[in-house]
Amino acid sequence: MYSETMLIILGAIQGVVEWLPISSSGILMLLMTQLLGVESFETLNLSIFLHIGTGAAALVYFNKEAKRILLRKTEQNLLTYLIVSTIVTGAVGLCLYLLFNEIDMHGEYLTVLIGFALIFNGIIQKSTHAKNLRDSRSLTCREGILIGLVQGLSIIPGISRSGITTSILVFKGFSASEALRISFLMSIPVIFTSAIGLALIRGFSELSFEPMVLTVLVSFVSGIFSIGRLLRVARKVQFWLFCIILGVLALTPLLLYGIVDL
Repeated sequence: MYSETMLIILGAIQGVVEWLPISSSGILMLLMTQLLGVESFETLNLSIFLHIGTGAAALVYFNKEAKRILLRKTEQNLLTYLIVSTIVTGAVGLCLYLLFNEIDMHGEYLTVLIGFALIFNGIIQKSTHAKNLRDSRSLTCREGILIGLVQGLSIIPGISRSGITTSILVFKGFSASEALRISFLMSIPVIFTSAIGLALIRGFSELSFEPMVLTVLVSFVSGIFSIGRLLRVARKVQFWLFCIILGVLALTPLLLYGIVDL
């Protein structure tokens, strides 16, 4: 179904847009449904799978912090927060994934969902501002549950995981830079547990072994080369307007030509 060239392109795109709060899954799924004609649920599966490469890139980039969190008692609150948020995210994400499997939306309806989700994502990012500057060691289990619930919603195409979690963390009193750091530390266990869950539920029958390795490797290499630069960009640039514009652009052709009867 997927040519090697297309897998390389998708992996490269994933490796770049993962670090920006604009929903890499939403963008990839729009490309696959609108340009390649791939069924909506298959695009969701491949989108989850593509995150393995960028998850590995994040682990390499944050390896010193990951070791410190695991080994130092002073980081126990953050470690507990990460465990709790991962469990809650997994539960929410699994429920939504199974729901999408039952609904099996057509490409046009998926595009509508992604369009509105991108607009919602932009509004959330625009409406949050830091109040007090907190440290990651002040995170609590209750916040792990709350932000884990929010992070679980990012399986909805168009909802940026980093965008929505960073926005909530900023609202809870963290600086934008610290919120972004915590958000990507949260992403590492979630990405790998999601991939394992997908393997258990669906298997890897949709791609043979060599194409799987190829696309993960491309997303990893692309992610390694782009993560540092793009995280610096993400700390400085306001992406809320880009999300809204992208959402409107996704919806406009469908509304103009009446492809979807809203």
